[in-house]
Amino acid sequence: MKSKIISIILSCFIAHTTWANSVPWTWFYRYSPPVGVHEDYSRKKFIAERKHIPPFSQLIFSWNAQRPAQGKFVFWGCVRNARTQQWYDWHRMADWGSIENQITHCSIKPNSSSYNYVRLEAPQGELVDAFRVKVEGVDGALLQDFSQLNVCVSNLSDFAIEPIATIHALPSVKIDGVPAYSQMEVDSIDASRICSPTSMSMVLGYLNKEDVDPRVCARNTYDPGLNTFGSWPFNVAYAYTACNTPRNFYVRRLPGFAYLHNFLMKGIPVVVSIRGPLNGMPEGLTYSQGHLLVVIGWDKKNKRVLCHDPAFPTSNLVPHAYDATDFIRAWERSRRLAYLADPNPIN
Repeated sequence: MKSKIISIILSCFIAHTTWANSVPWTWFYRYSPPVGVHEDYSRKKFIAERKHIPPFSQLIFSWNAQRPAQGKFVFWGCVRNARTQQWYDWHRMADWGSIENQITHCSIKPNSSSYNYVRLEAPQGELVDAFRVKVEGVDGALLQDFSQLNVCVSNLSDFAIEPIATIHALPSVKIDGVPAYSQMEVDSIDASRICSPTSMSMVLGYLNKEDVDPRVCARNTYDPGLNTFGSWPFNVAYAYTACNTPRNFYVRRLPGFAYLHNFLMKGIPVVVSIRGPLNGMPEGLTYSQGHLLVVIGWDKKNKRVLCHDPAFPTSNLVPHAYDATDFIRAWERSRRLAYLADPNPIN
């Protein structure tokens, strides 16, 4: 007889914020497995569900867990059409176990939702108003190792450019002690491709107060499905396992620069995704395919965003100040994606 698997749905946290009188367009949810999952290791699945939420077009997710000693966690997702109230099919989104046993998936279906390695998206012209994300422990993986699931949903059609004047009143802030690593100095044939793990290594080096080898981070974050070291969920999942202090690491789209600035004021550097040209960027680069760097401060007087950009050829050039307008527009071309380290874990 098949053993019955109990799926328990638990929502722990919701956040959405409006900045500069804009229409809310992105929302964030956190979930943890119920306590019983940790007490009864036979429970190898839980589902995070949210219904009747503001309509959205895209879902991205991340998680905090220890790598299972055996087996892997498999993540599935599905969304509900806001107009018809019909659920679309499940998508297998990612597998995460040992370094050799991690991969994201791509699932494109006509007239249905699609999953493209890191993004679950509604069909073109449609919005969705509910989601389910299922976490399964397979081949011996136990949910006792699983801490938190993070879900960010966004209605990208409501995304709006932020007026630069809205950030000018923010006080100056600079986080000292963040190491400066150039990805170009890393002894690797993939040096030009590892901006994401190099940026995360700088954050971990600061939080752990020790030197962090970007090559180790790169090995732990490589995604053979997408053939990249820049897999968003894999980068924050590794950061959780490598951080010496209790923190929740997650990926989300931010409502505006003021939210990022709030992290800086708490002494937390933020990794962001940017796209396209920036005045003063490393010579010969365009960032046309996207790039990740670390934000460490804001210079109110000179209207510049203080960054550690790993694409510069040497570590002494990595600390760099970008014009606020240039930076904000480049970040907006990536729809304000960020890797965040929350100092207040919920469980």
